[in-house]
Amino acid sequence: MQFIHGQNIPFTLQLIKSDNTYDEDASVTYDIYSSDLSEVYFEGIEVQWNETLQAYYDLLECDSVGVLLPGNYIIKWTISNTLFFPSTMVENFSIVETSNSGNPVDLSGINTKLDNIQTDLDNPDQYKADVSGLALAGEYNIRLATIQADLDDVSQYQTDISDLVTAVKLETELAILEQNIIGSESTGNNLQSLSEQIGAVAGSVWDQSIDEHNEARSFGELVQNVQIDMKRALGLMHENIFIDLPTYDTDSNLVGARVRIYSNPESVGTTANIIGTYTITSESTGPGKFDTWKQVGTIGESSAFERTPLEADDISFNPTDTIEANTIQEAIEEMWTELYNEIGEAGDVDGGEW
Repeated sequence: MQFIHGQNIPFTLQLIKSDNTYDEDASVTYDIYSSDLSEVYFEGIEVQWNETLQAYYDLLECDSVGVLLPGNYIIKWTISNTLFFPSTMVENFSIVETSNSGNPVDLSGINTKLDNIQTDLDNPDQYKADVSGLALAGEYNIRLATIQADLDDVSQYQTDISDLVTAVKLETELAILEQNIIGSESTGNNLQSLSEQIGAVAGSVWDQSIDEHNEARSFGELVQNVQIDMKRALGLMHENIFIDLPTYDTDSNLVGARVRIYSNPESVGTTANIIGTYTITSESTGPGKFDTWKQVGTIGESSAFERTPLEADDISFNPTDTIEANTIQEAIEEMWTELYNEIGEAGDVDGGEW
């Protein structure tokens, strides 16, 4: 029980028998003690039966209560003239100080809160929302307990944070990689810009004039040598060739001659633009007959396919050269076209086409 300091205190005692009737013929008194029983404040106070309350009732006036300061107390009931109840009963009560100078406590705020709680309880959805927080709190407690257990286990703790260390290192490396890719926007030094520059350089080299590529063992020299060898092949198919210096035996058989191949028809028979010189020798056994025929290239000449392969460091080019006609691309396309046409004309077999 709890009472407010400075207000009258109503004490009640109900004596209910086993047949659910009240014993109203007993004699009842009470004593009030300090909580440690060191003092007796009231003793032998008689209590009268009250029909309205159906209980023994006494109102301790506030003037008398004034001696009871806020604190905890013990009330001992003494019961006599009855066979149904023990002779004594003991209860605890307390007196509390108020913050409004002895005026009754305003319970309107509490009542409002109780009304709100009842409204929530009457609304199933709201009730579920309210108790969901309790469920989450239970989950959090479980997780916190698990975390604490891991922290208490050194080996488990090291396992838990190892992934974090790896993640931090990976994030740092990704940031560095991203910075390298993005580069500096002010200078355009980024991966996309470099890719575009490389593409531009490659395109410029592809469109370079073959006359601009004369470095020994360079890609340009290789292309020019391939072009010469292609024309040499065309010459061996009797295109742009010149035969002179013939020699005959006594039977007027051709036993020797010189064959020269030219890079263009205008130079045939001259000493200009010769791409291959061959010596013809034959052996004959009678008029109009030969046993062997040999055609050998001049010593010192070789094809592009016999040259030393290029190394990556041997390739050189100047990306600022002016693009002219007769580029590397055009030269390669022209060589393949000539070879295709020549073989197509000479290689028509049984009506088939090259």
